[in-house]
Amino acid sequence: LSLATKGEESGEVSTRVPVITMPHGIVTDAGYALCMGGYVLATRQTSFRIMNPSRGLSFDPVGFSYILPRLGWDYNQRSSKYSGCGMLLALAGYEANCFDMVETGLATHLVSDSAALPLL
Repeated sequence: LSLATKGEESGEVSTRVPVITMPHGIVTDAGYALCMGGYVLATRQTSFRIMNPSRGLSFDPVGFSYILPRLGWDYNQRSSKYSGCGMLLALAGYEANCFDMVETGLATHLVSDSAALPLL
């Protein structure tokens, strides 16, 4: 599923399935697993937070230990140069707003107006 939604590019052929998700509001822990599509559109009200460290748990069973160290790799965001970016999000329990999500690679695009949802 991950290979189908994130895609693989070899030469001129792209195998990406156009799965578009648009989380609106706060997304916590395993709720982000439902948002992991080919394209994640963040609105101004979207935020992301991993709350399990504050509960005394390490990680969700949805693969955050695989996803977080690789933030930014899919679309060559600047966060791909900072390997600890995702782990800091997890361990500190930092709430990433929509701009942080796009910068780190948790979201691929920023939609300035959530009224654009019916247009999709």
